[in-house]
Parts: sequence; C-alpha cells; structure tokens
Amino acid sequence: MDPFVIPLHTTVRGRARFRVIGLFRDPKLKACLEQNLITTPGITAVMANILTGNLLVLFDDDITIDAITDHILANLNLQTQLGGSDRQSQGIHESVTKQNVTSIFSYRSTHSAHQQSASLGSSKAQVKSQQNWHTLSKNSILKSLGASITDGLSKASVPVQRARYGSNAFPEAAQRSKLGILGEQFISLPVGLLGVSSNISIA
Repeated sequence: MDPFVIPLHTTVRGRARFRVIGLFRDPKLKACLEQNLITTPGITAVMANILTGNLLVLFDDDITIDAITDHILANLNLQTQLGGSDRQSQGIHESVTKQNVTSIFSYRSTHSAHQQSASLGSSKAQVKSQQNWHTLSKNSILKSLGASITDGLSKASVPVQRARYGSNAFPEAAQRSKLGILGEQFISLPVGLLGVSSNISIA
C-alpha cells in the first residue's frame, strides 16, 4: 500500500515539504496538523495548504525527517479517531484509517534502508562534483588543479587536463568565400524590394 505521507523536498536543511493524502480541501485536517505539530519539540513552523495537499515544516537539527513523518502520521490517526473529515460524504475515498497508518509504518521500515543508501550515494556525488571553490585557500586550489602559482600547469598535467576538459580555444567558425558573401547581399528582402521597384520605375 502506498504511504499517506510522502516527503517531496527534504534537501534544504531545516525545511521539508510533504504530500499528505487527505489534506486536499480538508480544513479540519489542516487545523489539526498545524495546531498539533507546532507543539512538537524541534518543529518551529507548520504550514498546510489545502489547495495543493502539501505540508511545509520548518525544523531544528534536533529532529529528523523520519521523526517528523511519524508525528504527521500520528496526527492523521488522531484526526481519524476524532471523526475524520467531511470528505467522506463527498464520495472522495482518501480517508486515513488506523489500519492504513499501521501499513505505512510497515512500508517505511521495509524501504528505509534502501532510501537512506540511495540518498547517501547521491549526496556524496553532489559533494564531489560541486566544490565550493570560493571557500578554499589558494594553495588548496592550486594543489587540486596540479598547478603552480609561478609556472602554471606542469608539462605532465597539461595532457591530462586537455583530455578531461578539452583544448582551451574557441571552436573555429565556418569560413565563407568572398563570392558567397557578395551573393548573400542580393537575397535579402529589402534588396529584392528595391530591385523590383527600380525595374518598375525604369519600365
């Protein structure tokens, strides 16, 4: 069964956006989430949007994404026990039951290890490919590039850098012959109109 709380954006530190099934056009669930989650230690702000079904949570470093998800699920369970929402009477079958919440916990525990492994690998790749050059010292940059402040690149590193980044030169533009340049002057619309008007005036 699909989870009812889906983390959408969690890459920004201290900020996470969740898709909460059942929140869309449900002001009661919105009020429940905003009033109860803000009392959770570590959560500093909660904003639920009933038009998008998304929940924005601002939090401190003391609480994890999994813990926030647990609190959201607990509030979904609480709202269900208190009577749910009026959406059921509208024929929208997105109500959250206690059995569904239990299934969500089971789903998360089964896939948590795989998701954490994939996230760790992605983070390492991003850190490796995106170095903050402006925070590095001059010597660190020169060392990483294999260069010297007085001599530039060494002879051994030049072919390596050229193979990796290509030649330090602009690609050559296609050359046009003089006859081709002259011929292009007569194929433009203004020149054509002038030619037609001159022929009419002569005739």
